[in-house]
Amino acid sequence: MEFIVLYGKHPCVKLLPGVLVGLFENGARIRCKYDLEISTNIKLKLLIDTAVLTEEPDVYAKVIKKFAAQENDFSLRFTGIPPKRLKGLRKVRQSLA
Repeated sequence: MEFIVLYGKHPCVKLLPGVLVGLFENGARIRCKYDLEISTNIKLKLLIDTAVLTEEPDVYAKVIKKFAAQENDFSLRFTGIPPKRLKGLRKVRQSLA
């Protein structure tokens, strides 16, 4: 997966790489090499077979927790998931199980 950090309504200039560690009904757990602050808003881009799912609507999330046991492991709460995207997220969640 890749993500873009949002500053207010303005996105960061580039996509940042990360790893989707877990996916839940209302959020996700990610790992990345960047130190994200709690309450940071991000826009997620899921990758399947190294292709960005550009035809799918964006998924927005907020960083709600940083795990102390793992450096740069974060818990996200989804703040915006378009109905079209729910089906794709469920498929990804099944593949992680």
